[in-house]
Amino acid sequence: GMNSEGAHHTLTPVESLLGRSGRRFLLGMIVQVEERKYYLEDHTGQIPLNFSESSLLTDGFVTENSIVLIEGEAIDGVLYVHNLGSPIVENRQDAINAIGLQNTDMFNSIGSLGELENLREQEIKHGQEGMFVVLSDVHLDSPAVVEKIDRMLEGYSDFSPLPIFVFMGNFTSKPLSGEGTRAMMSYFDDLTNVICKHPDIARDGRFVFVPGPNDAGISGILPRGPIPNYITSSLRSKVRHAIFASNPCRMRYFSKEIVFFRDDLVGKMRRHTLIEPREDE
Repeated sequence: GMNSEGAHHTLTPVESLLGRSGRRFLLGMIVQVEERKYYLEDHTGQIPLNFSESSLLTDGFVTENSIVLIEGEAIDGVLYVHNLGSPIVENRQDAINAIGLQNTDMFNSIGSLGELENLREQEIKHGQEGMFVVLSDVHLDSPAVVEKIDRMLEGYSDFSPLPIFVFMGNFTSKPLSGEGTRAMMSYFDDLTNVICKHPDIARDGRFVFVPGPNDAGISGILPRGPIPNYITSSLRSKVRHAIFASNPCRMRYFSKEIVFFRDDLVGKMRRHTLIEPREDE
């Protein structure tokens, strides 16, 4: 790596720290091997971490499973961290060139670099006009929200191509109890009726529904499953291109990959941060 003064630093693998003194630079992932005992792990090994004298040099949160760049010193088998931060971000193309397409495309959806290049060409020809309309907390139990969806769809009905509509939960303003299934079905029926008022959008529009933390289904695990079919059967039968996705879900748009995730990530990271984040200067 290189710092702003242009000086080069060599990364030391964890296994090479044994018997070496002095400050070293390491790149690895923070793992919790046992309760509240954090280690730095790379492809060669693990070493316990001591954060008591550490300074965070980059913005953001450092939690378990963060990949970090550390400057520190190994003493008696423990890495005493002096400075740490997030690694330098590289763009997607550089990452693909460095580690290969097969290692970046975890779903094996693109067979070869030639196919990726072809997708890029198609994107330039056909994808430049593409648009995503992303809405979150679409409370279908609120008549005002449903009315605004109607007005929004009317505004987009003449677009060519039509946007991709991503509706993210929670789909009700407060969590529904056990009796809420019938109510939820009626809310989605109302939404179906609104979409069907715009025949072109009902026929050709693409809709993706991503559940929120309080929506129907099993909670507390990720990825969270799609909204159950029995709630959405009317919409699926009348809106041709409706996709009920998990949360999070991954979408490919030509050569791009987009992840949609509805959660309070900042709250979770704040609760699990290992080092207080830097205050804004």
